[in-house]
Amino acid sequence: MRAIKRKVKHIIFKILQPYGFSVDGVKPAGYISKEDRSYREKGFKNLRNYFENKWGSTVQERCDSYVDKFFVGRLSGKEKVLEIGAGVGFVTKSILERFPSLIFYSFELDGYLAKYLEEDFKEYNFSSISCDGKDLSGASDDSTDVAIAFGVFTYLNFSNIVKYIDEVGRVTKKGSYFFFDIFDTDSSSPSMVSAFEHHSENGDNRPYISGKLLEKVLFKKGFKMLESFQEGSDEEYFSNKFLYEKVV
Repeated sequence: MRAIKRKVKHIIFKILQPYGFSVDGVKPAGYISKEDRSYREKGFKNLRNYFENKWGSTVQERCDSYVDKFFVGRLSGKEKVLEIGAGVGFVTKSILERFPSLIFYSFELDGYLAKYLEEDFKEYNFSSISCDGKDLSGASDDSTDVAIAFGVFTYLNFSNIVKYIDEVGRVTKKGSYFFFDIFDTDSSSPSMVSAFEHHSENGDNRPYISGKLLEKVLFKKGFKMLESFQEGSDEEYFSNKFLYEKVV
């Protein structure tokens, strides 16, 4: 009986997820637990080192490659960057090390992380802003050259992603860039198929979004896709990365 219920749930999941709906709701993310906050007591210099050890992964190395692929050769280093949900700062570190003169703003849901990031990147022109996770209040219209939402849309349903796209469209200038990632239902790569099966079978209802549907939403806001890529193999569960340019 349990196997039948799981199968039915899996079928419903496949139908609903392309539009950002979940069967049980998306697991909350974006906050650091009390246990994780004691990273120094466990012998780690910063939260990035701590989580790479905890996850057994090379997140920083991969984020370095994303920045090299999407931004090196495109940015002058004098731009204003707005990052939504910087987390512990993997992408933040990658881009600031390569472009140390950027004016960088991070909108962070977790108050602890907002303070942590301010301290961690104090040598740069960096500001971290605590937010409610609903909009980008505090950012002016047509003020931003680069918007980043890495590891954010992979936890939001479609309607909330659209709200953030509205806000990104509001704050960015013509000619600006928007970098983000999703689990794309339109991707047929072995990695994405495996990720879909892995997450759904284990009850981790990550939102799987149609990249083509999202492209239409972004087009209405004046964005055109420049690049996208999918890394990984049939044993890895990596999201699809996208870079858009605002052309209107």
